Amino acid sequence: MATVTVRGLSKRFGASFALHPTDLEIADGEFVVIVGPSGCGKSTLLRLIAGLEEPSGGQVLIGDRDVTDAAPADRGLAMVFQSYALYPHLSVAENIAFPLKVARISKAEVQSRVAAVAEALDLTALLARRPAALSGGQRQRVSIARGSTRTYQFNGIWAPVDDISFRGSYGQSVRAPNIAEVFRPRTGDSSFLSDPCYLGTRGDGTQYREANCQALITAAGGNPATFNSANNSNANINIPGARQGNPDLKAETARTWTAGVVLRPGFVPRLQIAVDWYDIRLKNAINTASASDIAALCVDQPTTDNPFCATIQRQAGTGYISSYVVQPENVAAFRTSGLELNASYQIETGKLGSFDVRLIGGYLHRLEQIPTIGADVDNNRDLPFRPKYNLTFSPTWSLANLTVNYNLRWQNGVRRFDRAATADNASYVDPRYFRFKALWQHDVRFQYEVAKDFAFYAGVNNFTNQKPDIGFETNVPISPVGRFFYAGARVTLDRR
Repeated sequence: MATVTVRGLSKRFGASFALHPTDLEIADGEFVVIVGPSGCGKSTLLRLIAGLEEPSGGQVLIGDRDVTDAAPADRGLAMVFQSYALYPHLSVAENIAFPLKVARISKAEVQSRVAAVAEALDLTALLARRPAALSGGQRQRVSIARGSTRTYQFNGIWAPVDDISFRGSYGQSVRAPNIAEVFRPRTGDSSFLSDPCYLGTRGDGTQYREANCQALITAAGGNPATFNSANNSNANINIPGARQGNPDLKAETARTWTAGVVLRPGFVPRLQIAVDWYDIRLKNAINTASASDIAALCVDQPTTDNPFCATIQRQAGTGYISSYVVQPENVAAFRTSGLELNASYQIETGKLGSFDVRLIGGYLHRLEQIPTIGADVDNNRDLPFRPKYNLTFSPTWSLANLTVNYNLRWQNGVRRFDRAATADNASYVDPRYFRFKALWQHDVRFQYEVAKDFAFYAGVNNFTNQKPDIGFETNVPISPVGRFFYAGARVTLDRR
């Protein structure tokens, strides 16, 4: 993976902008969602990054490499196009109802919601058809209908005066299991298992593990008092099993809220400062746990009458695990929250040109994952590629045909070691090496537009030549490429 940087990227058709000059910074491993009304340039931006459209201006960098003029195949990335994601073997009504059924909503309620959303989207006459018998627009409406049954979004803006406005949102979204997660055919598998019912590990789980283990071992004809790895002839070999889809999966549900303020002080024209707090929680997240984790989930529930125990088989006469089935389960949860800052200021000086100053900052307050039910919370904040603080400062000066841009990327020095390794162990590592060094990347770019369809550009990335810090990571806090010079020309051919 690599960073994606967009600087002043734009696309024009004649005098109209399909994408106004845009700056964007996507960190390595970061998940970014681009939202906006129809026609604002979301798809155009993605196509420009992928190389499927030729930009009218600006720059695209993948890592430290300028790929603005590179062919799509030479960019090292791919674009996945939007699809309707409809189940081909289900009718329109069944497609719309699918996320409701996996959420265990009553049949009467499902029928009521399907009828309501179908009427709203003019699909009532098509409810019995399969996707193959629909037009592209009709399939799109079915896809929208399926998502409309259990999602909502509330947005609010209050502007007591012209200089300040408050904004907020609250919403819920769902993701129904995809075809592979539900219908994947069974295939062979094998894995080394650590049995949670061994005498030495029964105390490592919940308060239910001891009783559940004794019940399972006894029911299989084994002896709980001598149940250990030394008496298991298969303890040190891979156990045969299987992988398959899970038709009983429920939909994932995400709840999101934001609250922010936007300042546009009248005494400083063209200055805008926006600060937003976000909080996202995802529950019933679909994750495929390992065979050992499934075996532990089986005995850590209040009873053994649970879906995890149904996938673990124990050998008759001994009680040792003899086979298993690995499948997606609704066992994970995620939560993240933090603060985002966006500030911009434009200055027109006449003969001295114009200045455009952008400042983007972030504070990551929480980034947590619970990989399986009952597991400890994984705190992923302040680890490589997940800094607690980040900042991008990007001033641009334009005078006639000349444009000069400076870009500074800063991130705090993140932890070098996992929290579990350093907890209650102050002497684990020399304090000087507890954290990686902070990121300080300085880039400069010059562009001179000779004519409307011809321009020269040149620049240097990481001109202070910062190098990765010592350790096992080769690109923390920065790529090992070091200082990088580039130059080129952009020619726009008349394709009429």
